[in-house]
Amino acid sequence: MKIKKEQACHPRSRRYLANGTYSIAVTMLAFAALILVNLIAGALPSAWTTFDVTGQKLFSVSETTKGVLDALTDEVTLHLITEAGQEDEAVSKLVEAYAAASPKIKVNRVDAVRNPTFASQYSEETVPLNSVIAVCGDRSHIASYDRFYVYDEYGYYNGTPSHWDAEGQITSAIARVSVAEEAKVYYTTGHDEMTMGSEMTDSLEKAGISSEPVNLLSSSLPADCDALIIFSPAQDFTDEEVGKVTAYLEEGGRLLLMTMSDSVTGSATPHLDSIMAGYGVTRRGGLVMEQDASAYVQAPYLVLPSLGTSEVTDGLSNQNIVCALPEALEVGDTDEAVYTVTNILLSSEDAYLKEDAMASVEKTPDDESGRFVFAVAVEQTLSADSTGEPDLPTDLAFDEDGTETERESESKTEEAESGSGQEDVTEDVTEDGTKGITRILYYSTPCLFSASALSTLIQQSTALPEGNTALFAKSIAYLTDQEQAVSVNPKSLGVPQTVIDMGAQSVIGNLLMFALPALTLAAGFIVFRRRRRR
Repeated sequence: MKIKKEQACHPRSRRYLANGTYSIAVTMLAFAALILVNLIAGALPSAWTTFDVTGQKLFSVSETTKGVLDALTDEVTLHLITEAGQEDEAVSKLVEAYAAASPKIKVNRVDAVRNPTFASQYSEETVPLNSVIAVCGDRSHIASYDRFYVYDEYGYYNGTPSHWDAEGQITSAIARVSVAEEAKVYYTTGHDEMTMGSEMTDSLEKAGISSEPVNLLSSSLPADCDALIIFSPAQDFTDEEVGKVTAYLEEGGRLLLMTMSDSVTGSATPHLDSIMAGYGVTRRGGLVMEQDASAYVQAPYLVLPSLGTSEVTDGLSNQNIVCALPEALEVGDTDEAVYTVTNILLSSEDAYLKEDAMASVEKTPDDESGRFVFAVAVEQTLSADSTGEPDLPTDLAFDEDGTETERESESKTEEAESGSGQEDVTEDVTEDGTKGITRILYYSTPCLFSASALSTLIQQSTALPEGNTALFAKSIAYLTDQEQAVSVNPKSLGVPQTVIDMGAQSVIGNLLMFALPALTLAAGFIVFRRRRRR
């Protein structure tokens, strides 16, 4: 009987077996690596693993927000009120971006179903889902989800938001809880002042600044007045009201003053003008026009101003600012003055002054040409023994017909007896021997900060550039001693348009039609040749 020998394994079979074993091992290693990468990625913060590819950067924080976060000294917790299945991913991503931008920000997600009473400790009213509650110590503020989406007049009816303001609301909440005491401003009434536009009131609210009206004819300036706003009065102040404002400034007060040219309003305000005349700043009348097409937009009276070197304008050089219907200001010689006057907004050197702009804006040979100033900052550091009085040798007074006269200055004893016109203010002297800094910002047009004022005067509905809002925010921050101006404008939800020129279109078309198929064929041929050689 023949014993059948075991058939030897063919070399090609051994090679296939080795290749198969190798392939299985590589596949298993690849799966293991993939699982490991997923586990690591799942443990990382979402801010590290997600990217904001929206054209408007809806899920990223702006430089303004980063400035607010960098100024934080205490930890702020953002409580995101959510519910399973009702989360707004846009809000969630944005909140994580805050945490990634600063180690001082902590995020806590609160399920409203599992913890239904959590929000009640911060508000007696119902807090909408996807709202954010900012908490720092014993201070809290709610960024309500109801205000994250902004609707214009068209979107209001069809339910389509036009802008996304979640960052503005959340940053405002953080700024408000990070300060020990909120600032307060008052705005004058009783002189047919223009109503502050929504841009101004929104900026004040986002900065955590409360505002209230004050009638200086019937009451004194409250002691908690951090800044006074006089917004383009059509009627003049009385001598008594001027005295109250002047006394307030003499004690280190802060004033934001905006006026409109007499050529537009048709009425003069000599009493009010005397306040700035005490600091060497007077109104020239007429309106500043631009004849350089690069210095205005649409019309010569919609000026694109040059920015002076100032704390107020710092960082605004790359933003569009439109100064509509500005009046020229005259700044006197301040070399011997105890205060400083800084030009904030100026025209180009090709501008001209139009005395009667209501009749015509065209330049005539009689119109004065040159560079004009239409916004200034006045600052005076008050020493412990300084009265803070302006540099006039006498106080200005006016007869009943508005004629300017002079009167002798009252003695300090008489002032003490009669009262300064401001409620009990305690004079605090700092370690360096000063008792405060008087600050005044004077803008010669209300259209700079109010779109409604601009729309009314030019009789056309319009909006203000973001640079105007930023300038107002920085102005308020300067007057109220805030370290950071809180000005985050709503972001448009419109679809950004990607524009590709004809040359780029040709290149992309050739790549898609010829280069990519050719590369695919070449790669396939190389793979085919390698397999044939095996």
